[in-house]
Amino acid sequence: MIAQTTIYFLRQHGVKVLLFSILLFLLSKKDISFGIHFRTPSPMLKEQNKENPVQQVKQKEQPYLSEDITTVKKESSLMERFSNFPILGTRSGKNPLKEIDVAEIDAFLNRFIKIAQAEAQKYGIPVSIIVANALLQSQAGTNDLAKQGHNYFALPCTDNWQGETFWFKKECYRQYDKPWTSFRDHSLFLTTGPNVQFLELGNDYHAWAKAIERTQYSNIPKMASQLIHIIENLNLQRLDSKS
Repeated sequence: MIAQTTIYFLRQHGVKVLLFSILLFLLSKKDISFGIHFRTPSPMLKEQNKENPVQQVKQKEQPYLSEDITTVKKESSLMERFSNFPILGTRSGKNPLKEIDVAEIDAFLNRFIKIAQAEAQKYGIPVSIIVANALLQSQAGTNDLAKQGHNYFALPCTDNWQGETFWFKKECYRQYDKPWTSFRDHSLFLTTGPNVQFLELGNDYHAWAKAIERTQYSNIPKMASQLIHIIENLNLQRLDSKS
């Protein structure tokens, strides 16, 4: 009885059963293919990932430059900018600043060049002469006359001097309350009284050096040649064209 019923059902619905079976078979194949492709990337996807890898894990941050991180080039010192030579005394002759450290000279230039330029503009003295004479007389501001007496040019006491005095190496020198006062008195010394004629020398630092030596106000021997030596070793004459 059951067999007859089954035969009758297949005759009536055989086509539908066959189609349904085929559909189930196709669906099962599709699920298998989908599972395989889901777990294994295609060759094209592999190649793409090779060229543009997707970062699944956070990598170590790379250093970068931003507005807060800037590269600043160290500025050269005034010694490097003005000097013809890295170390003083490479020219022939005695170096008048041989005992002075290069850092002391550089600090002196940084501190007093602007004052010297102002004095040069006001009184017509070459900047190179003002700076060189201050370097020579004060040994770049390292001797006691400059450090304690603020006298950077070793200007001596005179009959008409009414200010404070400072004794240095058993000699009487003028004492100032501030360094810039020493620079101003030096300018007045070289451009007034018997020295007013120096103004005719213009920016000829050789002529100025020789003229200052003739005043014999300083006991430094061969003062003119030493001033010229300092000017040319530090290339201070470049400052004269800017004054």
